[in-house]
Amino acid sequence: MSQKILRHCIVTPDFPGPIKNGGIGTACLNLARHLVSRGHHVTVLFTGPFERQDERHWASYFLEEFQFEFRCVPKRPVDAPAMIGLVDFGVISWQVSQVLESETFDFIHFQDWLANGFIPLQRRRTLNTLAGATITVTLHSSTQWQQEGSHILPSCTPEHHLLEYAERYAVEHADVAISPSRHMFDYVVQRGWKLPAQQRLLPYTMQTAPFTEVPVLTPNELMFFGRLETRKGLELFVQALEFMLRRHFDFSGIKLTFLGKYGRVASGSAEDYVDALRADSKFSEKFLEIEVLSDLDHFQCQKVLQTRTAALIVTPSLLDNYPLAVLECLQQGRRIIAANTGGIPEMIDDPTCLFDPVPTRLAEVLEQKLSTPSGATKSAYLPNEVGRLWDELIAEHLRPLSFDQTISAVSSVESPLVTICVPHHNDGNHFCELLDSLECQTDDRFTLIAVDDGSSSPDALRTFRECAGRYEKKRGWRFVEQINQGQGSARNHAAQLADTTLLMFMDADNIARPDMVATFLSAIQKTGLDCLSCYFEAFDTAEHLLAEDYLYLYTPIGPCIKAGITDNVFGDTNFIVKREVFQSLGGFSRARLASEDWEFLARLALGGYRMDVIPKALFAYRCRPGSVSRVSSEYLNSLQAIGPYQEQLSGWHKDLVLDVHSLSRQVRWFYHHHHEFQKREKKLKKKIADLEKKHAAAERKNQRLREAVDHWNNRSWLKRAFNRLILRP
Repeated sequence: MSQKILRHCIVTPDFPGPIKNGGIGTACLNLARHLVSRGHHVTVLFTGPFERQDERHWASYFLEEFQFEFRCVPKRPVDAPAMIGLVDFGVISWQVSQVLESETFDFIHFQDWLANGFIPLQRRRTLNTLAGATITVTLHSSTQWQQEGSHILPSCTPEHHLLEYAERYAVEHADVAISPSRHMFDYVVQRGWKLPAQQRLLPYTMQTAPFTEVPVLTPNELMFFGRLETRKGLELFVQALEFMLRRHFDFSGIKLTFLGKYGRVASGSAEDYVDALRADSKFSEKFLEIEVLSDLDHFQCQKVLQTRTAALIVTPSLLDNYPLAVLECLQQGRRIIAANTGGIPEMIDDPTCLFDPVPTRLAEVLEQKLSTPSGATKSAYLPNEVGRLWDELIAEHLRPLSFDQTISAVSSVESPLVTICVPHHNDGNHFCELLDSLECQTDDRFTLIAVDDGSSSPDALRTFRECAGRYEKKRGWRFVEQINQGQGSARNHAAQLADTTLLMFMDADNIARPDMVATFLSAIQKTGLDCLSCYFEAFDTAEHLLAEDYLYLYTPIGPCIKAGITDNVFGDTNFIVKREVFQSLGGFSRARLASEDWEFLARLALGGYRMDVIPKALFAYRCRPGSVSRVSSEYLNSLQAIGPYQEQLSGWHKDLVLDVHSLSRQVRWFYHHHHEFQKREKKLKKKIADLEKKHAAAERKNQRLREAVDHWNNRSWLKRAFNRLILRP
């Protein structure tokens, strides 16, 4: 019976080759090789930076060496409108969604770190894209988990909060959440993550065939294996060595090796930390040799492990998931001891090779292991069983629920489902353009209530009344007038007059895309959420609108409560909401300020109601010099925006919210400029490196010329003959 060939796409910001080495990348490479070995078609979509070579080189290499396709996610065009709201990780995730939606895959495998799956999953949730694919997200090492393990305080920037939110979101809305260890599932549950119904404990696949086990002998090499950083236990390892030296342990015949690329330690640069250790006589004079192998790639590291059969390998991680460093050593039959942290106890079937992550305990184990003969560490990893579990998941081919029945049921309803509420104040012809765009909607299951908020312009008021005469008869839309009380009041007035279960709000000078109503209705019916906002495209003139030459693309992320203290991450006023929810929240503020959308949506999210963002531009937003957001007080707008947060607190805590709001904005400003400085510094370093290469090449050329001249000068007889020939009369 022939097996169906399935198309898999592995999306990852880390991959061995373009990245020298990394645990996530190695896990993805092994998964790709396993799927290929089962006859499936595999595409690796790489979203990270290239440390070495380029896409063309690695595409050729992986296709020839491992028979899978390797591609890099395309960069967003330089001339494309700026995406306001999505930070760097979000823009990459958006580009990933564009690639995935242009092709057909049976399985899409995301990683938790850097949230590559955020936009694709948000689009699938609200727009039903990628509906035919089973989407998995593997829990490797989220940003929050890495920071805790590295003893790093969070940066507290809005970008940091958004990334944490997006990583959680992608896991929650995947079809299957995968973890290689029980530890990581326990961790995310304890931190309040929401997991999908389908959860699988699937250790990493390992394609490297086991090598001959190391012989039983007393080790003559002590090797730290892993990234040289705090989380991997670098300082713990050194502290254990210092403890052993104070106890006069004899290291004279032992070589000390550090195998891994540099990271960060508590004091700063791990490279500086290790260099200081090598220069310290109490280490350099006690060990036979101190070697640092920090510039090797994944494949070179494997060769080192294969040849160092007399080494005792140490992985003293303070926190780890299912480290590939440990797994590779076990699969190659190496002699290894590891910290009893994270998922490591699930990998090693020998308690004597595990230790609590404290210097004294590690020192005791090291003294024992370096003084007595030992062989390969016993492994609890069963490669055939792991392969079978992955094959079972693939065979089940878990597909997301289809929403076709829900959509068809909604389509059969003839009465309006939603009321579009529009405040009008001196908008004139722009108001007519809005109504024209609403008349062209692909879904007409809506009605409209427009409220003129005491327009002072006779022309604008006349236009409003003319539109009322036309559309009340033609479409049954309602047009009412009130004395000037502000846009919030006008919106609330329209909502009070509505009798549909859903409300939608629009500004009178914006333009609805033809599928706006249909998309909002479909999404809120499919998701069952209380509220949905969306992207928009900003323009300033009709000419730019017709030419689709937009100023920017507004891309809110969604209900990230932490980031919402500083920025409106929730969305614009143009959202759809259940009427009962809108009423329970008391509607919009009546203050004549610009943050009424931010305030309302923040109150909705803080109130426990469920909302999301449709990651698609459903309307065009008109930028006008005299708009409320441009003429109102930034201070008062900020107070309005954080009002819902202050309502949750009392006393001095309310002032703290304002302090956090102000401080976060300042931190973001400094962070932005620091980031720009780092980019410039990186460019300058590259230019310097290029100049140094050119200088070195010129020096080599000059040296060759000097050697040629010297060689010529040394051949005196030929020189004399040449001179006689030249000087002959």
